[in-house]
Amino acid sequence: MKWKALAAGIAAFIGLSGAASAAPIYGQFNITGSVTVNLSTIDWAPSGGGAGNFSVVEPGTGYFALLPGSPTPPPNSVGTALDLGPAQFNQVEILANPLVGYMSNFNHDIPAIDALYSGLSVDLIDVINPSSPACTAAGLAANGQSCTLGVFQLTRISANSTLIGMEVVVDFVDSNIADSRSRGTGQYSTQYGASAASIFNTIVTNGQSISTSYSANFEAVPEPATLALVGLVLVGGGLLRRRS
Repeated sequence: MKWKALAAGIAAFIGLSGAASAAPIYGQFNITGSVTVNLSTIDWAPSGGGAGNFSVVEPGTGYFALLPGSPTPPPNSVGTALDLGPAQFNQVEILANPLVGYMSNFNHDIPAIDALYSGLSVDLIDVINPSSPACTAAGLAANGQSCTLGVFQLTRISANSTLIGMEVVVDFVDSNIADSRSRGTGQYSTQYGASAASIFNTIVTNGQSISTSYSANFEAVPEPATLALVGLVLVGGGLLRRRS
């Protein structure tokens, strides 16, 4: 009856995991805003000043479920994000000095929501370098092709439309909750009305910037103990099916 012992072990592990290792910050939220970018800086609107503003929009899940507003926005919650530069871009692995408080000052005009998220901040751990080939002045020949321009990935949508994306690794922290730090990701994107060749010429050849609106999704991902639990349950389930 080895399967009974295995099942008992899984149950015990579930109990321990639920009691000791569940991350208090989990789930997803979305933001929108505007930005000006070139090869060396990301300047969140309004330009200058070292930081810019963003709006949190629905949906939000898990810990972030009420962050966009309650019961339904508008208005949305807003926050501030620190501008980025070479110190964050010129890294191959995890930043030597994470950018603490990269996103902060989450606030809403509903006092209960302000109180709920008063301790929330997001630390920037890494800006992911895309793996696509480097962009050139020739641009992209076919829809769906991608290339890398600094920390941005450009993907051709049509002859005159390009998806620009950037991925970051972040830590979510709530100063009001002990041991709340959770690792996660952020995916920025915008559909820009120009070809990859035009973007290359503007940013690289002419050394200029482009300005655009953007949207981004942030997600606090399961911690290692939770992933291990999922794997153990899947393995156990497979063994049980094989025994039956």
